[in-house]
Amino acid sequence: MVRLVKGAYWDSEIKHAHVEGYPNFPVFTTKAGTDFNYLACARKMLEAKDAIYPQFATHNAHSVAAIEMLADEIGNSTFEFQRLHGMGEALYGAAGLGRRVRVYAPVGAHKDLLPYLVRRLLENGANTSFVHSFLDPDVPPEQVVADPIVKVEVGPRRHPRIPTPPRLYGAERRNSTGLDLSQRSVRDEMAAAIKSFRDSPSIAAGPIVSGKAVTGGGEMIRVPFDTETVLGSCREAQDDDIDRALTAATRFQPGWDELGGAERAKHLRAMGDALEENAERLIALMAREAGKTLADGIAEVREAVDFCRYYAMQAEAEFTTLQKLPGPTGETNHISLHGRGVFCCISPWNFPLAIFTGQVSAALAAGNTVVAKPAEQTPLIAFEAVKLFQKVGLPGDALHLLPGGGEIGWRQADRRPSCIRRMLHRRDDDSPDHQQDTGGPRRSDYTADRRNRRFEQHVRRYNGAERASHR
Repeated sequence: MVRLVKGAYWDSEIKHAHVEGYPNFPVFTTKAGTDFNYLACARKMLEAKDAIYPQFATHNAHSVAAIEMLADEIGNSTFEFQRLHGMGEALYGAAGLGRRVRVYAPVGAHKDLLPYLVRRLLENGANTSFVHSFLDPDVPPEQVVADPIVKVEVGPRRHPRIPTPPRLYGAERRNSTGLDLSQRSVRDEMAAAIKSFRDSPSIAAGPIVSGKAVTGGGEMIRVPFDTETVLGSCREAQDDDIDRALTAATRFQPGWDELGGAERAKHLRAMGDALEENAERLIALMAREAGKTLADGIAEVREAVDFCRYYAMQAEAEFTTLQKLPGPTGETNHISLHGRGVFCCISPWNFPLAIFTGQVSAALAAGNTVVAKPAEQTPLIAFEAVKLFQKVGLPGDALHLLPGGGEIGWRQADRRPSCIRRMLHRRDDDSPDHQQDTGGPRRSDYTADRRNRRFEQHVRRYNGAERASHR
């Protein structure tokens, strides 16, 4: 027995396709298209009389009449109609179908039946519903039973107000593309990509400073759920790598900021496209290095793509033109947004691509240069992401990769400062203070003195006199 229904969970299918980023919808977006498809499916089912027993659930008079005619044409009388208890009695009574109509009623708990009832009320109350039109005395009979094929031929094939999933966010930002693992062809392609990745040479990663990778001699990166398998290697950033990266990023940042939001957006959109083009390889890498499931890997690539395209849109909107501010007569004020300097982005292992890319993209979009420190558990994914940034044309001095272990930090600051410590305590050699006082205190003394002064300011802020003045 095969039951054919029309419009069930239509809105859920539309929303699901939007959320999952599928190329198209599994359902039609117009009522006429849905009615037409129902009749096409009915013909296929009636023609398969040796294999199935068709059951047609409908309360539409045109559908009932059309199925009766199709059945006579094909020569199949072994089928039935179905109607919901409390609905369609007048319709099937007038059709005189007798025992060929099965009456069904939903059975279940209140929490299950209430949504079912609400969905039925929405469907039957819609302006395009046959039940609604049939009961409306202002709708002529010819319109109620209009031929859906004629409507499709003369009307639009798609609903003008329902965008396809790629166009969900309008013209400014394209939705990220998803992969439907329920499709066998998609699973076969994914399996082939994983096999190709496993058969490819291991990844040799390391710091990437000013566009040049420093690899070799690093620690082995093993598959977390199969520690006997070596996935690649990663050389940790050394003091010299950190110094060169910070120096290059600091010098390049003013020019990157002056480039403007529109030009920076081009790099980010290109990165989003590159992530989609390399999605299967990235998903395979995340499955091996981070233990991600395929579904989580798909979602993570899509999130990274969305980050790139969203921040590209924000860069164009917020960092391209001056914004006029309200002011008194005779005075004109404008505000413009600019980068703040060099950003250090430290990403976690559980979102090794999405959060890594999102942090970097946001900082780049705002006119900052970046030094990125990935989680020590997932440096290979970050290494591949930075290479993709470079492949689409991002200047090497705009983004630097400095992998390293989590233990390189405050506990060993006296012996091996971390990237973040270097950034917080760095004093540019070409700064005015340094030029005026070349014989002044050492950098460590300077930064310690600055921290002490800031601490004293915080203390004074909360003494009685200052609190009173604030009031």
